[in-house]
Amino acid sequence: MISWLCLLVVIVIATAIWPVAKWALAGTGKPQVLGFWLSLTTASAAAGLLLVLGGSFAVGPIWWTGAVMGVAYSVGFILLIMRGLQIGPTGPTVTINNAAMICGVLAGVLWLQPHTPNRWVLIGAVGVLVAMILVGCGKTAVAGHGTDAQWKWLVLGGGLLSGVSFMTQAYMGVRQPGFRASLLYCVTGYATAAVILFWAAVWGRVALWRPREMAGGVIIGIGYAAFMPLTLYSFRYFPAEIVLPVTVVSPMVLTLLLGTLVYREHLSATVWCGCLLAALAVAVLAFGA
Repeated sequence: MISWLCLLVVIVIATAIWPVAKWALAGTGKPQVLGFWLSLTTASAAAGLLLVLGGSFAVGPIWWTGAVMGVAYSVGFILLIMRGLQIGPTGPTVTINNAAMICGVLAGVLWLQPHTPNRWVLIGAVGVLVAMILVGCGKTAVAGHGTDAQWKWLVLGGGLLSGVSFMTQAYMGVRQPGFRASLLYCVTGYATAAVILFWAAVWGRVALWRPREMAGGVIIGIGYAAFMPLTLYSFRYFPAEIVLPVTVVSPMVLTLLLGTLVYREHLSATVWCGCLLAALAVAVLAFGA
């Protein structure tokens, strides 16, 4: 029961932070400012909790793994993917970023915990990938104006770095299990991200004291301090091919549905088919777990 409860809480948090990010970045919101306060809050909250629990801060492999994640998250997602969303088609951009989870899945199946998934898990995994493609093809509104070449390079680089981030999550969940280890991963990873985003804001001459992005970053950062350790803790009960698709695709579907109900966003028939297929695929994954 606790295994599914962990995944459920992760899904709820990931879904709940979406409208906060949407609000914080509305209009002229700056992703690097939101990302800085998010990262600083997550690292601080995780460090405080680690001190309370009496965990060690001197674990070399976790420091390096967290630092790699911090670079991948800050550069790949905040600076590249967010920029891609501003100038190019939103559907393919989000799909490529989410589909990068396949890197974490393959790392778990082929390297960290070599095994052959059962047929239900394989069917569910294929269903998840097809569902993400359908959503990406159906949700193609262009958020801004940019050259195709610029958008493609942004999304390619961001997608590759997102894949690296998912691989570090799989590594932590399988090779460095434990709640305290997950907290240290958050400390090192998001502290690294905060430093990079601080200098990105300075380089871009963007003020960090922007009230809306600050408030949004702090709120999301508190959620991340619970979201990431619980995600990694779920690897104790499920392999990567269950944890990553469920925690990535379920919030994606829920935020799309939330957008139609709260923000009156229109979803094409292709997106609706993708959402339905994603829900069925996640159910198949749960059955095969």
